[in-house]
Amino acid sequence: MNVLVITSFLKNMMPYLGKYERILKEENISYDIVLWDREKNKETEKKENEYIIYSKCKLGGNKIFKIYSYWKYRKEILKILKNKKYDKIIIFNTLPAIAICDVLIKKYNKNYLFDYRDYTYEKYSCYRYLVNYIIKNSFYTMISSKGFFLFLKKERNIVLMHNISNIEQCEEFVTLKNRSKKIKIGYVGLIRYERENKNLIKNIKNSSRYILKYVGKIYSNCHIQKYCENNMINNVYFKGEYNNNEKNKIYKDIDMINAVYGNDSYEVRTALPNRLYDCLIFKKPIIVSENTYLANLVKKNKIGIAIDLNKGKTHVIEKLDKYVESFNEKDFLNKCNMLLSKIVEDEDLAKNKIKEFF
Repeated sequence: MNVLVITSFLKNMMPYLGKYERILKEENISYDIVLWDREKNKETEKKENEYIIYSKCKLGGNKIFKIYSYWKYRKEILKILKNKKYDKIIIFNTLPAIAICDVLIKKYNKNYLFDYRDYTYEKYSCYRYLVNYIIKNSFYTMISSKGFFLFLKKERNIVLMHNISNIEQCEEFVTLKNRSKKIKIGYVGLIRYERENKNLIKNIKNSSRYILKYVGKIYSNCHIQKYCENNMINNVYFKGEYNNNEKNKIYKDIDMINAVYGNDSYEVRTALPNRLYDCLIFKKPIIVSENTYLANLVKKNKIGIAIDLNKGKTHVIEKLDKYVESFNEKDFLNKCNMLLSKIVEDEDLAKNKIKEFF
């Protein structure tokens, strides 16, 4: 059996890809992977079992300018499919799936697995119809959040599969209560959500108690570092890109996790971000935005706090102070481990479903 795995990023932006690769190797299945380098323009390369498509396509920015990049991306995938026979396809995210939806439906009906990670353009009825049609004709569709049922149909072939990674680095030690003065609030990952982060920075700027740390690549239209420099904010720090296996070391110098994305779009109201799992694995309380699926989950499981940035500095600082001062390490550890145990059960079920697909 030959399997083609189709992604639209490089591996360092897709930690969950490793789950599929481990299963493919365990099952001794031959596979190739399509990756997309969005920083360069040149001919597609093949390195061992990896095809790397090179077509400049910046994260963020005007969507119109991305049409040519996706056209080239589709063209290269069709060329790969023509040159080698594949029995099954695993495809990540909606835009790549829609780019080759005709091939998926006609040639690989019930022979593709669709991995759905993020809300994109589902507010448009025709786009939403296509996504649901792709789901219906997949063997299984793996989703990363039940919040997506706000706009997806509840098909029987939908399976919950979390964005969790680094579970082998699971900690049993909490740093929050060991900080007598400075509390470090960390954002680890692709740095975006400019408006929300500017608002958070504005509410905590130059605090004597709280420090904000940003670790990762900065989204092209997110200018928070310049904002901090221009406003002489002295308690916000930035560090560049990192490898996923460095997360454990990074989180050792962080006390709480910043996952404040606002609540003004389906994307942030329904998704479960990687930082939720970082909270459970690295044992760091998480700060999230009110009125989201994530906030409901965080409050229900008592693993952090939800704030409303629109209520201003007093609200934010009071919420943080109250949480820090009443923090119970033992209770927090128990709550993290209980939710983590449930997630591991979900992951075992998802793994069995993927094996069933093969």
